[in-house]
Amino acid sequence: MKRKFGMLVLGLAVLGLPDASRAADGPGGTLTLGGGFIDARPESFKLGEYNGLYKDKAFLLGGADLSYGQGAYYLDFRAYDIGLDKRRAYAEAGRLGAYRLFVEYSETPKLISNSSATVLDGAGSTNLTLPGGFTRGTNTSLAQMPDLADNRRSVRLRLDRKSAKAGFYRTSGATEVELTVARERKEGTKYIGGTSGYSGGQTRSVGLPEPVDYTTDVLRLRAAHTKEAFQAEFQYALSDFSNGDRSLTFANPFDVDAGGGVLYDYCDECRVSLPPDNRHHRLSLSGGLNLPYHSRLSATLEYGIMEQDENLLPYSHNSGSTVTVDVPKGRADAEIDVTHLALNLSSRPVAGFGLRAGYRLYKTENKLSRTLFRYVKNDTAQPQAALTEAHALYSLPYDYTQNQFKLDGTYSVLPATTLRLGYVRDVINRDYREVERTDEDSYKVSVSTAYVPNLSVGLDYMQADRRGTDYDESLLYDKYHTQEYMDDVVATLGADALFDNHPLMRKFDVASRDRLRYGANATLTPTHNSSLSLFVNYGKDDYKDSAVGLRQSKTSSVTLDGAIAPSENASVYAFYTWEDLKARQRGWAYNGGGSKLAHSADADRKWTAFHDDDIETWGLGAKLSFLEKKADLDVDYSFSRSSGSIRHTAGSDISSAVIPTDLPELRTRLKTLSVTGKYRLRANLSVGAGYRYDDFESDDWGNDNFEPSSTAVTNVLTLVGPVSDYEAHTGMVFLTYSL
Repeated sequence: MKRKFGMLVLGLAVLGLPDASRAADGPGGTLTLGGGFIDARPESFKLGEYNGLYKDKAFLLGGADLSYGQGAYYLDFRAYDIGLDKRRAYAEAGRLGAYRLFVEYSETPKLISNSSATVLDGAGSTNLTLPGGFTRGTNTSLAQMPDLADNRRSVRLRLDRKSAKAGFYRTSGATEVELTVARERKEGTKYIGGTSGYSGGQTRSVGLPEPVDYTTDVLRLRAAHTKEAFQAEFQYALSDFSNGDRSLTFANPFDVDAGGGVLYDYCDECRVSLPPDNRHHRLSLSGGLNLPYHSRLSATLEYGIMEQDENLLPYSHNSGSTVTVDVPKGRADAEIDVTHLALNLSSRPVAGFGLRAGYRLYKTENKLSRTLFRYVKNDTAQPQAALTEAHALYSLPYDYTQNQFKLDGTYSVLPATTLRLGYVRDVINRDYREVERTDEDSYKVSVSTAYVPNLSVGLDYMQADRRGTDYDESLLYDKYHTQEYMDDVVATLGADALFDNHPLMRKFDVASRDRLRYGANATLTPTHNSSLSLFVNYGKDDYKDSAVGLRQSKTSSVTLDGAIAPSENASVYAFYTWEDLKARQRGWAYNGGGSKLAHSADADRKWTAFHDDDIETWGLGAKLSFLEKKADLDVDYSFSRSSGSIRHTAGSDISSAVIPTDLPELRTRLKTLSVTGKYRLRANLSVGAGYRYDDFESDDWGNDNFEPSSTAVTNVLTLVGPVSDYEAHTGMVFLTYSL
């Protein structure tokens, strides 16, 4: 294994600097300079996902924490990770108790994949083309796409975020004013899916490198006035997002005959829309008032406006499509207004007894019009949807209103022992959903005590019951389909066939639910320099009325941690956490068309999936100081593993061609060891070194067996390849100089 520390001796000239100490006024702080090298086998984006260190590389270590003071005036500067792709710098100046100004700059990478490949030219642009002479086919097999292997080319999937922020703060007596402006640029390439085809048998997909050219501007203004008995604050925030790319066009590598004597030509050049420009305004007014009997009333009123008015793309980019009715409007003209009101009253009228009451209103007003769109499926050369077809659909202005009421009280039943009781009622009304209203009542009780010396214990219990109005898919189905389509379904299949999802299907966010949560915690401090804590939690959600959909989910966790400092020069810690996540969901296999009703009534077409995820994490570490506190050593080790399985059962009438089977187990494992030492050469000069070891393994059937742009999945031209296991050693040396 290579051991390259190309920057091992960086900054050694600092050894000649004179000793210094910080005065009350004047400069102070620390400067750090050094270098390191990482040895990674093999290269893996997962290793350096957020810092860019994913392969053999020498890097610079640089940081600063500097300050300068002169009376009430000051100047601070801080810099972190200057030599990495992830870096940050911050500067602030001002006068204590009067004003301050600051500027901040940061960069953060996001490595997405280093095992990606595509046959398309132009990655990173908005126009992806096929190489000259490339043979398009009905699938990715060698017989259909003989040029596939010869035309694969690597593509880098990575995002780089650059953010700059500046602000001003001033205080005068009881009044504060603050103004902040920020801009974030995100550039690079990620992935998106492109599809073509008319129906399930002829649909094809291709992974596309999506260009990213995002700019987000943020403005925040805050003004506050604070008195002993009264406080008030006003805020305004504006977020404006713009995308330099409106859409992505790509040459289609597939060419499929729809069959049945009809040829629906795939688009030779297809188009995918990209995130539209949008903006958000938010006005907020909040305040608090101190009342008699140790009481306080607080309130928050917010009003937000979300807007999106991008030009709409035409129905089809395919010149062979027959479009007789254009898109009904030129621009999105989308707006959602949000109202948020929160009221809270807390009181402690007598010693040992406290009471809190609260109310919350959250309401959306969706101003999008209900508009009919007659789509062309996936840019296939065909007529646009007739009014009698399923893909002639209305856009729906979804809205909801939440009213939430809270009440809880605390009472000291014994010395150092507190009992808390709580009640929450949550009422949500929804437009264009299968359930118009849900009511949820939650009851909470908890007790905490430190009655026994050196021991604190807590117990908590929560039960919640959510019930809704009758589940009725027609509340949604009838609104986004045309009347002509529904009349046609009734005429051919009957009124009982007016559904997309199975009639017994219950979507989990609006389905009736019984929720249970309980937990316990204990902390023992046998001596002044040691502690041991235990946390146990359990939760269960039951969807008893959901014959189809999520039926049940359970979560269990146990955490144990301890720490001891046997001397002022040493401390040791250790922890262990176990989590278990289980879920059960039920589905019902049925086809459309003439078999829709028969299949949806056949109970032997049910299937059930059992999800089970198990996660363990443990670690230990120590901090040591020796040689009369001239030397410090930090050691940390952590190990985590996870496993996940999905098992199935299926009814006897499900075709063997589509019967669900148990999926291979998903497994991950990560080991990390970090050792950092520092030795003080002088009062103001230290030399340090560090070592880090990472070992990652993953077994993921969804990624491991599929190379990018391969023939592994005949109807999908993949873009991203497997996530590599890796082992990495990182070493570094550095000098820290104190002013």
